[in-house]
Amino acid sequence: MNELLDPHLIGLHKLVDIPIIDQFNDVSNPTVSAKFLISKIKKESQLTESIIKNSVYFPDIEQRYQNFSKENLPTLTYTDAAVDFNASLINFRLRGDYILFEKKKSQGYNYLGVAKDAQQKRYAESFFYNATDHYIKNQMVVKVNKIEIYDRNGKVYLEDNI
Repeated sequence: MNELLDPHLIGLHKLVDIPIIDQFNDVSNPTVSAKFLISKIKKESQLTESIIKNSVYFPDIEQRYQNFSKENLPTLTYTDAAVDFNASLINFRLRGDYILFEKKKSQGYNYLGVAKDAQQKRYAESFFYNATDHYIKNQMVVKVNKIEIYDRNGKVYLEDNI
């Protein structure tokens, strides 16, 4: 897992029966941050793939977990985007104003919701997989022609003109 990624993107925050995840979800616990959690995943300490897959809540995130990788995240930049995303059209809770999406060769779609923080900087809000086009149906869809992804320090991580 890449340090640019947030555990929320793959739904780890939903695995509340795992003690370290429960601590991560506790906003009053500053010790277990996203960076700390990712370090435990990398070291396979306190949070291994086996622990994740044995959570009773794993079926809730399984599709997202199985379809997410740091390798397929950049592929979403070579695709289409639903702009001015209107979550209310589909009764969906997402703050983002656009979603990058990729139709998978086999079946379904990978989606990456993008939002703005209080400083108006964009961030990846949510990543998910769905077997249908439900999340982009009736949305304005455009072709992505330029992408820039920055790390937390403002340095360009990926830049491309399509």
